[in-house]
This record gives sequence, structure tokens and C-alpha cells, in this order.
Amino acid sequence: MTPGQVAQLRAEVAAGATHECSEWWTAGRCALCDRRRRWWDYRIYDPLTGDFVSDAQHDAIVVRLIGALQASAVPEHLRAGLVRYVADGILPGSFLQAVLVNDLTQAVLRADPSSLAGLSALVTLLVDHVPAVAWGSRTAVLAWTTTPDRLEI
Repeated sequence: MTPGQVAQLRAEVAAGATHECSEWWTAGRCALCDRRRRWWDYRIYDPLTGDFVSDAQHDAIVVRLIGALQASAVPEHLRAGLVRYVADGILPGSFLQAVLVNDLTQAVLRADPSSLAGLSALVTLLVDHVPAVAWGSRTAVLAWTTTPDRLEI
């Protein structure tokens, strides 16, 4: 598609024409209407079923995560940030960011004593209760988050 055709589509969208943002994502925004990508725009692929996770299944992931957090040794002060990240794509503080991008050195350097003590429990929780597409690398975190400008790691 030529730049002129894209400009014409943008004008049509500005005038009220409908479109599917998922076909136009560029750097976390729709190239036609400039809408910011939200967590519900990310479709989680389930390799076991070969299908995408529905909104109801996504909500169930968040509910299970909250239940698992309550029964875990993850420090209390990290829990809300982790839930916000999984549920809404909002990046947490620098220690959790380092864990999410799988940077052990930065995680240890940014940890307070209780976070460091809970690191093993946190990683176990991520492995067991957070979709693999949401963490494990900087690329995965940037794809999941709705606040990419806050990524410090």
C-alpha cells in the first residue's frame, strides 16, 4: 500500500469510517486512528488447543494469578504491580521489569531485601500462572505492555 493510500484511509477513518485496528498496529498504536493498543488487543495463543484465548479465559488467568499470589511467598509490595501488568499491560517497577525481561543481574541489583528473598517464589509464580508470551524477554514485555515508554531495562 502506498503512503497516499494510507493517507486516504486515515482521512476516511477521521471522517467516521470503521476499520479493524488489529490490521494496522505499528509501534503500539493504530496507524489509521492512532488508538493506543490495550491489553485486550493482544490475543494470547494457546499452543495446547491451537486457538487464541478468549476475553473470558484472559479474565480467568488474572483471577487464577490473584489466587496464586495470595498463597505464594511473593512479597506483598510486588503483587499489585504484577497483577496490573498481567491484567492491563501496565509496567511495574524496575525490579519486576528486570524479572519479566529475564535479566537476573538487573533484578538482583534493583531488588530490596524482601524482593530478593522472594525472587524464587516470583519466578515460580510466573512459570506457573503467567502466559509465556507476557514475559521472558524484552521483546515479549514490549509486546505485552501498554506502557512501553516506561520500560527501564
